[in-house]
Amino acid sequence: MDRHLLAFAETAIRQHLAARPHGADSLRGIHDWWIAWESDTHISYTECALKRLEADGLLECLRVGSGQLWRLRQAGADRVDSHPPRAN
Repeated sequence: MDRHLLAFAETAIRQHLAARPHGADSLRGIHDWWIAWESDTHISYTECALKRLEADGLLECLRVGSGQLWRLRQAGADRVDSHPPRAN
């Protein structure tokens, strides 16, 4: 995985949430709307960036119906514990 593309995705997600702290979206929505990809970048970069930011304690993943939404971590929220913490 290209570390520059991964860093680009993480930065874009952080910037989006800094401007819109109550924002939440699906993996596909974040990939398509929050990150200004310059090429047809595979969605796995966005997924990996989200999981890394979750492991860092910035984001949480919520189960909504049959899907998942990503947002800034908030106290007391129900989390989907499908992503183990990242080892440093």
